[in-house]
Amino acid sequence: MGKRIEDQIDEFILDEMTTEERTQFENELSQNDGLNEKYQIQKALINGINYQGNKRLKRRLQKIHKDEIIEDSPNKSYWALLGLMLIIATVFIGDYLVKANRTYTPEELYMAHFEPYEYDINSRSLNISDKSALVELYKNKKYSLFVTEAGKFRLETSNSESDLLLAIGIAYLEIDLPEQAIVHFQKITVNGDFNYKDEVAWYTSLAYLKLEKPDQAKPILQGLAEDIDADHHIEAKKLLKKM
Repeated sequence: MGKRIEDQIDEFILDEMTTEERTQFENELSQNDGLNEKYQIQKALINGINYQGNKRLKRRLQKIHKDEIIEDSPNKSYWALLGLMLIIATVFIGDYLVKANRTYTPEELYMAHFEPYEYDINSRSLNISDKSALVELYKNKKYSLFVTEAGKFRLETSNSESDLLLAIGIAYLEIDLPEQAIVHFQKITVNGDFNYKDEVAWYTSLAYLKLEKPDQAKPILQGLAEDIDADHHIEAKKLLKKM
């Protein structure tokens, strides 16, 4: 899994991205209303903290400078410096407490933790037949067309491979049809393919978050979090802490 969305937003706001990363993130912001809303909230929070902190630091520095001009006292400078350090610590602690106590919506949790499944010709498939065109559509994020063509491919070839069903489910998530995503994830379970058990659980839980049904996502996430050998075990534990 890549970086969390929140970390990417922080890096974007604080100008810590490479030129290529920044361009890619700007493109995603322009196309994703949910991500843009999350960015605006985080930007306002950081700017507010920085503004208040900078105002206090500026006033304190001005006072220190004035005191040093009036009276060059080592003892007075020491206490002034100590006060400045306490202000800096307060700003950082305040920032930490705001983030630690923040309540996240199901949509925000989904946005922060969703990363699409890496579907390709070599992904656990027993029959690679002629899926190269489908793989290209998926990799190029043409999800609506991928869903249509993948459906035709399954009808023509009677293909019920789990990797294709999982990719179709992910594509449905990307085009905001989480109900259809869950239907395709369940088909993998019905097929009895336990190689994809953890992937199905993880993406099904995210689909329920997208549907704003955290109560249905939680027990699935708890199952992943309790199984230390499960894929997405760590991600599930992190996500549960925010719910």
